[in-house]
Amino acid sequence: MPTLWSAFEMLKGVKTLYRTEIKYNYPIPGSSCDYTGSPGSSGVSKHYITEFNFNGMNVAFISAHLIAIPTDSARCAQREAQASILQTVIVEYVNKNYEVIMIGDFNDYDAEVLDMNSDKPLSSVLDILKGLRGEYAGKYQLHNIAETIVQSERYSDWWDSDNNCNTSSKYDYSMIDHVLVTDLIRNHIVNTFIYHEYDESCKKYDSDHYPVVIDLLV
Repeated sequence: MPTLWSAFEMLKGVKTLYRTEIKYNYPIPGSSCDYTGSPGSSGVSKHYITEFNFNGMNVAFISAHLIAIPTDSARCAQREAQASILQTVIVEYVNKNYEVIMIGDFNDYDAEVLDMNSDKPLSSVLDILKGLRGEYAGKYQLHNIAETIVQSERYSDWWDSDNNCNTSSKYDYSMIDHVLVTDLIRNHIVNTFIYHEYDESCKKYDSDHYPVVIDLLV
């Protein structure tokens, strides 16, 4: 049986955290945001990229916090640009035969893997990141690990939707935090869940988001 130390030895970071300074114009071609304002450009302000070796498997680990407000058309357009930047990073690693784990608060919904309220995205952010749309559509595919979680448990954040400072409404919850993975990582997942074991309220001291967790056996 592997010891804790040997488990850490199998998980080796091989690259210091770094980021990309790429900018991308918005609205992107084929945008679904209905944005009618002036064109602009955006970078990904909050993100990092690193690499690991999981017992001989090269893995790119990408984390991002995208611009907020899923239903705002201007934010939507900027978020699609941010997703397009991250897509260039993902496809570069896929072309180098890396597996990819893409995580973060994407501030958006997944049209394929619906959350507990069946929220539908205005944007194509998740489709871009998963390789279904965008400049590199069809060049790779990432899977949302929430597909293995029952829909009633698919919520990762709380906000006071009705301004009454309690959590009695199911519409206070949604899933905007996601873990996207390539096929080989998906095949090594042995457990997935969202940790909901703390209460949310206007007086909270903890996060207004819940951890999305995957257990891997590699």
